[in-house]
Amino acid sequence: MSLISKYLWGVDLEAEQRRGQQLDADLAELNRRKLESGQYTQEEYQRAEANRLAGATGNVAGEVRSEFYAGAREGANNVLNFPGQVVGTVGQGAGQLLGGVLAAVPWWVWLGGLAALFVWMGGLTLLKGRLAQ
Repeated sequence: MSLISKYLWGVDLEAEQRRGQQLDADLAELNRRKLESGQYTQEEYQRAEANRLAGATGNVAGEVRSEFYAGAREGANNVLNFPGQVVGTVGQGAGQLLGGVLAAVPWWVWLGGLAALFVWMGGLTLLKGRLAQ
């Protein structure tokens, strides 16, 4: 398993776990010796041990694997969401551009355009027939 982890992660996680645990044990021994030699008071020793335990080596392989899988999930979500984000951004930009153009046209031009469309679609003929009755 260490060859696979070394290939995937670039380091042998089991060896790092053992190394971290050995360093934790060495630090605990150093703290104990300082207490016995009088370099530490009981209060200083307890504080040093609390700090050592707070930073102690946990499950290195498990933490690396869980973070790897979390990153892989995040990357997959980014890849899957990318097309929708592009379409949404382009649509939003086009909507803002079109809205800006349409808002820049004065109201009397809109009214004239509607009147021209009415005439072009045969509205005068329809009105002529209605008014004759």
